[in-house]
Amino acid sequence: WYDKVTELGRAIIVSAPMANVTNAPYRQMLAKYSAFDVVWNEFISATGLCHPIAHTKLVRELSFTQAERPIVAQLFSSNLHDMYKAAMLCEHMGYDGIDLNFGCPDKNIMKGQGGPWFVILSVPSSS
Repeated sequence: WYDKVTELGRAIIVSAPMANVTNAPYRQMLAKYSAFDVVWNEFISATGLCHPIAHTKLVRELSFTQAERPIVAQLFSSNLHDMYKAAMLCEHMGYDGIDLNFGCPDKNIMKGQGGPWFVILSVPSSS
C-alpha cells in the first residue's frame, strides 16, 4: 500500500484507530463511502491475543474483508514477547501494516504499563 502514496502524488488520508469505534462495520462503511486511503482497526491488546481465553474474541475483532484494504492493525502491550507474537499473527492474517502503539496516554492503558510505559520499561538502564 505504500506504493499508493507515490501513485497518488499527495499525502494519504487515514482513519485514526479509535477504541470502540473502528470496528469492522465502521471500516467497511469508510471503505465504501469515504475518501480514506488507509483504515486502522481498533487498538488490540497484544497480551490479550496471547491469552488462551481472550485470543478467540480478539482474533475475531482483528478479522477484516478485502474491501477494507489497505488496513493497519494497531497493537499495545507492556510485554515485548507478546507484542512480537501478536505482530506476527497480524502479518499472518494479511494485514498491510502493523502500528505498535507506544504513545497512548489513556489512563487504562497506562495503568497496565502499555503505551509510553512500554518504551520506558523496555529501554535498558544506563546505570
